[in-house]
Amino acid sequence: KDTYRAGTCVQNQCPEGFNESVANQCHSCHTSCLSCSDKDQSASACSSCRSGWVLIAESGLGQTQNTCIETPECPLGFYEITTGQCALCDSSCAKCSSADETSCTQCYDNFMLFNSTRDNHKAGTCVETDKCPSGFIEITQGQCNGCDASCASCDGASNTNCLSCHSGHKLFKSTKDNYETNTCHQLDNCPDGFNEFNSNECDACHSTCRKCNGYNDDNCTHCYTGGQNPYFLENKCLTACPSQYWSDDNNSCLKCDENCAECKTTAKTCTACTSGYHISDSKTCVETCGDGLNYGEYQCDDGNTIKGDGCDQLCMVELGFSCKGGTNAQKDSCVETVGPLVEVQTLSGNDFLF
Repeated sequence: KDTYRAGTCVQNQCPEGFNESVANQCHSCHTSCLSCSDKDQSASACSSCRSGWVLIAESGLGQTQNTCIETPECPLGFYEITTGQCALCDSSCAKCSSADETSCTQCYDNFMLFNSTRDNHKAGTCVETDKCPSGFIEITQGQCNGCDASCASCDGASNTNCLSCHSGHKLFKSTKDNYETNTCHQLDNCPDGFNEFNSNECDACHSTCRKCNGYNDDNCTHCYTGGQNPYFLENKCLTACPSQYWSDDNNSCLKCDENCAECKTTAKTCTACTSGYHISDSKTCVETCGDGLNYGEYQCDDGNTIKGDGCDQLCMVELGFSCKGGTNAQKDSCVETVGPLVEVQTLSGNDFLF
């Protein structure tokens, strides 16, 4: 065999490929063996293998113990226990790093490799399934990586990749304040600035709203009392109540009396009036008499408070006059009215002729 011929002597020990199964005699091993344990040239008596071959250390998966197979690495279902020697993986593993069931590094078809320990699954195990279960994501084909612990399901490994949350948690759909998009937080209700438009999901209101029922600035239901827009009017949060409105203790903007340009405390506590009105002693706005504008609260307004011209100092039509044409843009015109002349003749006694 090789360079050695039968019947020749060698010094010290049998060379590679031979076995001293009988004292001082070298018997050739099977051609696949580098060394072997018997003299019968059995292929299953190898104790080491030639370069480019590996030794099967235990039987299984169609391989026989103590045989050498020509391959640079252990076949599927085996792992390298020492250099050039292969032992069986757990039956669930196609490749592994040890015989333990949690040492899988590759799975057979129709199995998924779990790279994280979560729920009822352990890292390094192969499970017969065609997709990753909830709480895991298939980042690499055939492998299930656990979502972040805060996520019930996800589309990535980060805590900002949550698609759904565990019970008692809310999924945030917008980044605002201290909350990031697609993160889960343990909350009973969405915090200020967010609304639960969909079950267990918090989405941001418009920046002016503390609470809302929609995304726009006119969907506010409450305002930030200490913020830049604390005043509430018609589903909006404003920096101040507009003209002809006043704010109550809840910062709600309420309408002033219709003739008040500005008011405070109550709707009728006017601090300024609209055109044609002035503030009375009771702080209400009353129509101004004599300014040449008639809003309908007086009988007439001819632009002065002179008696005898048909519209007196109290803007009342005087006897013998008729006033008309006054509006909130022009004064009344008053004219004297003349009644019919009556001639009375006495006929006799109590009889009169008209």
